[in-house]
Amino acid sequence: MSDQTLLLGLKLYEILTLIGIILGPIAAVIITLWAQKRSEKKQRRIEVLRTLWDTHYDASQPEYSRVIRMVPIEFNDENAVMTAWRRYMRNVDTRPSPEGAAAHEKEFADAKNDLIASVAKAVGINVTDRDIRDSVYIATSYTNRIKQTNDAEMAQIRIANALEQQTQILRDN
Repeated sequence: MSDQTLLLGLKLYEILTLIGIILGPIAAVIITLWAQKRSEKKQRRIEVLRTLWDTHYDASQPEYSRVIRMVPIEFNDENAVMTAWRRYMRNVDTRPSPEGAAAHEKEFADAKNDLIASVAKAVGINVTDRDIRDSVYIATSYTNRIKQTNDAEMAQIRIANALEQQTQILRDN
């Protein structure tokens, strides 16, 4: 059978060779593009986790806000992550009463930790709530600098208020 001419004067092994020559490179490109897309997706997701992990102790950092906004973009196909993100966002939007502030603060911290844990799990890293809580390290020099900056801003406000009062006294006289 392999000696018989099948199509356009070509034998079976020649047809199979021709098909391999044509389809082989196409398949290689498709596989390479698929692997590259998958790798890039995983890298973006790991970057979200790294930024969350690095900034979760201080929600006032712009990187933290940016990465929270990136979660539904990078993890929209992960139900556990999206559920944790929605829970976190409900807590962000909640303004508790003074008597409910402590309970809200705990729920907020739990929601944040669940979000970080679900993102970590989605990228193949298993962490516990304790791992997340223990990862909060802030150098004393950093906190001192933040305190100095806050103190300087408060001093500027006091100076501006004093100048306004002085100006008002001068106008009244």
